[in-house]
Amino acid sequence: SVLVTSKDEPASVVISCVESLSRLDYPNYEVIVINSNSTDVQNYAQIARYIQSLPSNFRFVHLDKVHGFKAGALNYLNHHCVSDDSVVEAVVDCDYIVDPDFLRRTVGYFKDARVGLVQA
Repeated sequence: SVLVTSKDEPASVVISCVESLSRLDYPNYEVIVINSNSTDVQNYAQIARYIQSLPSNFRFVHLDKVHGFKAGALNYLNHHCVSDDSVVEAVVDCDYIVDPDFLRRTVGYFKDARVGLVQA
């Protein structure tokens, strides 16, 4: 699972991030974008429309009130949205543009049982 959090970042920034995630060279992954505590309805509606145009492994979640800022949004996703069969979670800031091989390169480190976290 790839988790992306946003609040009031411009839709164009979030969409650029999601576009880069749509080009990932990795089998069977999901992307969940959560927009929390934002009052700019037009902005997050534009993000939602874009994500709805993508394959079903891309989802958008909007919550009006999340406590705990980014950590609270990620906790919500972990408890309510992430697929039960998700083995690895990648957290991507909504202003990042990732390379198509980002997940493939990162997941490889988890072959070592001593590795529990990779920051890229």
